Amino acid sequence: MGIYRETGFDPSKLNKEIFGFVGNRIQKVIMWEAFYLLQQGVIDVENLDRIIRNSLGLRYAAVGPLEANRLGGGPEGARKLIKGIAGGWDKTMPAGVPDMSRLDEILDEIDATFGTDAASFQQRSEARDEKMRGFLDVIAKVEPASKP
Repeated sequence: MGIYRETGFDPSKLNKEIFGFVGNRIQKVIMWEAFYLLQQGVIDVENLDRIIRNSLGLRYAAVGPLEANRLGGGPEGARKLIKGIAGGWDKTMPAGVPDMSRLDEILDEIDATFGTDAASFQQRSEARDEKMRGFLDVIAKVEPASKP
């Protein structure tokens, strides 16, 4: 792990091996819910991305989901948030399951919203990378240089 830190990375250690990267597994759950909401007509592609970018995206760039819950619970911590609000989510907000046979409709909307040409890919990729470098620069300024 030391070599990764020396090259500027912030590696994580798994307690046991699983199939797939942890981040990709979390991303899958978010994408499934997004597909479900799109298929239900709750929101469109552009506004869904805007909501994630301006809420979870910013929050998770600053702290992970578990620390966000700890902070969301105030001084009493995550337990207050989970028991007070999130504890009933399985009933009030059950996880959506998208119809995987209807993904082409969503993919068509994604293409129409963000483009499929090389120029838009280049422009959007560069903008994303610049934002990510900016996030990392800010994080480096506010976090201690050494990690355990």
